Amino acid sequence: MHRPSLLVLHAPECSGEAHRIARAIQRQWPRPGEEPDIETAFIGGPRDDASLPAIYVLGPDGASPHESDLNRAWSARRAAIVLCPRVGGPERALRGYGMLVEALDFPPPMLAGALYAMLARQSVIAELHEELHVTNVSTGGVAGEIERFQDEMHLAASVQRELLPRRLPRTDTFETGVIFRPAGFVSGDIYDAEMIDDRWIAFFVADAIGHGVPAALMTMAISHGLRRLERRAGQGRMTPPSDVLRALNTELVRKQDDPQRFATAVYGVLDTHTSELTLASAGHPAPLLVSRGPGGTDVEPLGAGGPLLGIFDDAEFDQCTCLMRPGQTLLVYSDGFETVFPQPADQRHTRRAGEVHLKHLAGVAAFESETLRDSLARLEALLDLQSGSLHQADDITALAIAMTDTAASPKHAVAKAA
Repeated sequence: MHRPSLLVLHAPECSGEAHRIARAIQRQWPRPGEEPDIETAFIGGPRDDASLPAIYVLGPDGASPHESDLNRAWSARRAAIVLCPRVGGPERALRGYGMLVEALDFPPPMLAGALYAMLARQSVIAELHEELHVTNVSTGGVAGEIERFQDEMHLAASVQRELLPRRLPRTDTFETGVIFRPAGFVSGDIYDAEMIDDRWIAFFVADAIGHGVPAALMTMAISHGLRRLERRAGQGRMTPPSDVLRALNTELVRKQDDPQRFATAVYGVLDTHTSELTLASAGHPAPLLVSRGPGGTDVEPLGAGGPLLGIFDDAEFDQCTCLMRPGQTLLVYSDGFETVFPQPADQRHTRRAGEVHLKHLAGVAAFESETLRDSLARLEALLDLQSGSLHQADDITALAIAMTDTAASPKHAVAKAA
């Protein structure tokens, strides 16, 4: 037979009331023969053992004089019932700590029943507290790992940003701008544009297949590889873009252990003296040459074809050459734009498929008096209005090179070479 032990703790002026309540509990205990061993003591006195359940009998001043002792009982998860002459504000507040607070005339049978129920639940509360402690320790470890992961991702993003150009090329004839929006901490897209000397602008946009850290690591490898490749062909000439992509592809294939790591890319050079543009593509969306005229804008895809980077070690890449005219803008973009501006369901399998994002990209050159910077800002504002803009499905990159309206107007031509 299990006989629980409990205390009736009382204010100094409530000794008689405490003994009365102890006797009443003994008489009204729900299970005869299992009545608790009850001892009376002063609140906060030497015999006030916080491990035992208790009934607090308060005096006329209520809970205020015993605030520290009641807080200690709550901290120890003590099964406790508080009896007082009147239930005022401080006493009602104790109910928020899980204590039962009643008047001194609370019926003895109900008091004994409530105390019995509290004792019965105490083992369950102890188990729950232990489980909560284990959970808190576990989640604390997980939170630490998440924080460490976030710190590492911020560092990775910082390293990737260091590979991006701090300043884009600008001449009297050409200006350059970019939209770069990673879907996460790091991006599977990367771009670059730089003046090789006072004549040539070399540029590229690459998109590693996939997302997150693996894709970002591959873009870093692509950027590093392109920077190491010899771009000059000697005698004031640049290495043909097709040869640059061929050399980069060979390097990626040779160094890759995982055959599933591959990327798309566009690499090109622009002769700012002659306005001749030459570029090559490796499985990337076709760059757009957007012309602004009296009748609106005209969009011409520059179709230099080629396989993905990092798959075939003997891959060959075509290149195309054209002369840019004043008012024209070259746009090299990643396929994230196709996700942002999806094709209507009734047009996805028609010959018109894929034209939605092209229409928005062509808007970059829509206004004659607008600078390239303002045009790109307008396109970014449009991106902000799209569904899912706060949680991008893919990285977004668009590199733009515009020829100013004040430049001389060479004859436009397009040629394709193997």
